Amino acid sequence: MSVDDQDTLELGALAAHAQSLGIPMPRVRRRRLAAEAGDLSALQWGEGDPQLVLLHGAGLQSGTWNGTLLRLGRPAVAIDLPGHGQSDHLPVDGYRVASMGDMVSQAISEAGWMVDSLVGHSLGSFVAARAASELGGVKALVVLDATPHRVGSRDPTRMHAGTLEQLVSAMRERMPHRDPRSLERALLRDTRLRADGLREWLWDEGFMDAVPLRAIERDSLWRFFERAAERVFLLRAERGGVADHEAEEFVSHVPQASVQVVEGAGHNVHTDRPEWLAEWLRDVLSG
Repeated sequence: MSVDDQDTLELGALAAHAQSLGIPMPRVRRRRLAAEAGDLSALQWGEGDPQLVLLHGAGLQSGTWNGTLLRLGRPAVAIDLPGHGQSDHLPVDGYRVASMGDMVSQAISEAGWMVDSLVGHSLGSFVAARAASELGGVKALVVLDATPHRVGSRDPTRMHAGTLEQLVSAMRERMPHRDPRSLERALLRDTRLRADGLREWLWDEGFMDAVPLRAIERDSLWRFFERAAERVFLLRAERGGVADHEAEEFVSHVPQASVQVVEGAGHNVHTDRPEWLAEWLRDVLSG
């Protein structure tokens, strides 16, 4: 399937999603953002400069924010991390947090955007922290269910390719609270059909080879968070992966940080509670 065909299907699914919510379809278009190491692909929402930039977690892509951004109704850019979605694949060394964060900050600067807020989920929060620390002047960094304690850990249950049924079953084992139909929609969006009839995730398999390199960066991640933004918000999922002592240590390292638990959410806060997150972000963006 060509990139244009993927975009057509993606925007068609997005329009159907908007219709199901009773929300007018906003202007959404695919953009290529230039950086020294390669191009990043992104979905730009709304008119004018974005008020916030959103970065997904490992193995996902920019469309994972669709439910939140449809409800938020603000200009925004959701970026495919390097090696994910339609962004360029890189050598393994390019998948270090610092390298990816530098690409994002360069892409934002090249686009001429003055971004006040960044939102990151899981691994994307570390990349957002690095990007924000490089950009300077960022007012708010929102961290969804992540602290540096577990960066560089590998999920042995993650399948890169399989039938749709196999991938849905594997995801349900990791997220038993998620509606199977919702998982199937997400998998259809985040995977592509191969010539052999199997579906594979839209991320570079080499991305996982960089897990040990990201583990080495753990100590430096604290410094990224410390200088990332005026305010840092850690949104812990009630059924997520951040333990109490990890949240406490996060605040001790990042004095401008506050912590809030998102009830009813698993690790993927933005897909489990998109209505709640959109309303919460609207309040933050309003100052």
